[in-house]
Amino acid sequence: TQRAQCLLTQAPTPVDEKQLRELHIRLRNAEPAVKA
Repeated sequence: TQRAQCLLTQAPTPVDEKQLRELHIRLRNAEPAVKA
């Protein structure tokens, strides 16, 4: 499909923060670029 989405399962879908905690997954923010 042009939407890059599975028509059967609707994947990918957003992940709830509770689901991430259950799997012990933590998202980290990108490091800010340091200007020299």
